[in-house]
Amino acid sequence: MKKLLGILVLGLLWCNVSFADTFTVIVKNKIDKSIFIKRTKANKKEAIDSALKGCKLSLASYDKKKRKKMQKACYVDSVEKEATARYPETLFPADDAKKKNWDKFVKSGYSDNVVWPHKIWAEVRSKDNYYSYEWHASMSFEESFRIAMDECENRRTSGINQEKYNDSDLCIVMYINGKDTTEQEKSKYSEKYYGEKVETYSSDLINELKELYKLFEDGVLTEEEFTKAKKKLLN
Repeated sequence: MKKLLGILVLGLLWCNVSFADTFTVIVKNKIDKSIFIKRTKANKKEAIDSALKGCKLSLASYDKKKRKKMQKACYVDSVEKEATARYPETLFPADDAKKKNWDKFVKSGYSDNVVWPHKIWAEVRSKDNYYSYEWHASMSFEESFRIAMDECENRRTSGINQEKYNDSDLCIVMYINGKDTTEQEKSKYSEKYYGEKVETYSSDLINELKELYKLFEDGVLTEEEFTKAKKKLLN
């Protein structure tokens, strides 16, 4: 019987989050007080331009002369800068290549011109945080699931880091359409792919790891002490 490494456990080992700035712009109209246009973009100028354009387009029903006057009345009411989490905690550890792949994965898949309804990200990790992953987008859930898992399994069993993985280190469906899968979904999809029952870590072990990581965050444990204690628990 194989043992499934709970991704929640692995997520406790690296909890970095990358942030990216976004700009939210609100545009109103000095004449028509009911107009309220809101746009959020990663670039301030793009957000302003988009909001102003939205205001002008909302006036299309007016005749040409009045429309021109109304469009000139569009103005930027406010600009707010916000820091939003760009990468989920469970994505880490992650190098630049993995982050770039994540950006493609959550944005639109392979092409901006096609809507891909089913995007699957599969990943395998070792206790020492070595990882291999693959994602696929298609019109079929089954196709995306099968290809992502097949490629992940190929990397696990014949990739450059294959010696880093134990038999219990399985490929897991971590994300579907950019959202974290639940622990139940992780187990379900791994069982579906490998064709046998898999086990997860107990809730007691997960709670112990959470407490251990909190001690590390609070400075009670050094990184070396945390690593040693973590390996002792996992083994």
